[in-house]
Amino acid sequence: VNTTYSPLFPSTMSLKQITVALALAQATAHPLKPIRATPLSKSLALRGGFVSPTDAAKVAATLVSANGAMMALSPSKAGETYGMEFSPMEEWIAEGMGFTFVGAAIMSWLALNGASTNTVIGCGILPQLVQMTKTLLNDTPKKLGVPAAGMIFNFGLCAFSVYALLTGQSYADNVAKFMVGFFGLNGVVFAVAPSVGAGAWGITGDDKVEFLMKNFGFFIASWAVLGGAVIKGEDAAKAIGYSFVPCLLGLIDGNLISKSVDKFGMAKNPQVRTNCFG
Repeated sequence: VNTTYSPLFPSTMSLKQITVALALAQATAHPLKPIRATPLSKSLALRGGFVSPTDAAKVAATLVSANGAMMALSPSKAGETYGMEFSPMEEWIAEGMGFTFVGAAIMSWLALNGASTNTVIGCGILPQLVQMTKTLLNDTPKKLGVPAAGMIFNFGLCAFSVYALLTGQSYADNVAKFMVGFFGLNGVVFAVAPSVGAGAWGITGDDKVEFLMKNFGFFIASWAVLGGAVIKGEDAAKAIGYSFVPCLLGLIDGNLISKSVDKFGMAKNPQVRTNCFG
């Protein structure tokens, strides 16, 4: 299979286009709203026996943390859990999914603990930066026969974003909005039209590669929904709940619409467990 993989940014997009996009975001920016803690309603407190939104969000964040860590650290073992075997390229894509989920988990815990919006977004990008560093240091693109330029560019973009967001630069709010929109756009394209999205990135492959790219899209969209909800000022538990919507849509698609789960002989129980607290 001849593939060219760059999980977050097309190698064909120029730095000039990024500069223009950031400039437009600067021109229309509004101060980001603080994250609100999730209050326990009086009715729930009086009744007892019910799980509060915050507790449910913590359980969900724990599931995302465990799933993301397993996929990022051992994508082949994660594949076995879900009933799939991966080629080296497919394992690389699955690893990218895992690091994206780790980013969402970090964002969830920070939001639940009242961190600032830009800290939440900036730390949520860090796992992507780690994966790109690992990929480049291990010369993975050469081993898989794909260009490294896209990954180098992605590394630079995410490194710049993390720097701006975590050091309190004057344009940090705009960077947060841009990155959430950027992730969201990629996520939607991959999830809705994986062959088109993959083609735009120069990725070609069999049905399994397309299936993985579609699910990668749902994961990226989940990250973007969480980040967007945090930027909007939603309370942490509600933001985490919203982030499970793309994952739930992916579950519905794989089991009922495209029926890829049956096609690839995947185990269904792990998927249900991961999404049941959304």
